Amino acid sequence: MISPGFVKTFRLCHFRRKEMNSQEVKYVGIDCGKKSLR
Repeated sequence: MISPGFVKTFRLCHFRRKEMNSQEVKYVGIDCGKKSLR
């Protein structure tokens, strides 16, 4: 099951992706991935 905390992080990352440029999207995606793994 997905925890509410994970959903919140996913929504935040998804929202930030829309505001970032194509090159920055990869960096944000990797950064969010590391945070969610912690």
